Amino acid sequence: MIINASAHGVSVRDAADLTRLHIETDLDRDRADGALRAAGLGRIDETGEGMLQTDVLRQHALDQIPPGDVSGWETSWGRMLQYASSQGWTREEGDVVVAHVEPTRT
Repeated sequence: MIINASAHGVSVRDAADLTRLHIETDLDRDRADGALRAAGLGRIDETGEGMLQTDVLRQHALDQIPPGDVSGWETSWGRMLQYASSQGWTREEGDVVVAHVEPTRT
């Protein structure tokens, strides 16, 4: 799953691919942080990592999942969060997942 933060806002791409999670942006750190905050999705922390609210991210992603695939996706979502937790990539008792910030790929 890829979160795109741009001057036009924030969107989720490839929501069915829960084997990866990162933020892509062409914005500087402060503007990317502002875009994530404005969307209610999270923030960029002082180290430059994305801190994403899992409940909001889940809702954004579910908007892209066909109704017949939701059950399987939910199972994969749970596994992804368990894996992230086992790697130390969650905060606030799992309410936040850490995501690397990368430049937008063209």
